[in-house]
Amino acid sequence: FGMGYGCWLGIIAALNIPVEFVTPQCWKKYYNLGPDKEASRAAALLLAEFLRRKLSVNVA
Repeated sequence: FGMGYGCWLGIIAALNIPVEFVTPQCWKKYYNLGPDKEASRAAALLLAEFLRRKLSVNVA
């Protein structure tokens, strides 16, 4: 029922982290992704891999 989402919003607000909500249409246009869901999923996987590597480099 959205409780996890609400918890994250509360944590972000408590930490005073600015958030900007972007519609799927907006970010898909920015990254030149069409309506194909598979292209969006592939882009998300690439970003997740990049962030995972970036975090592991900074932590060590």
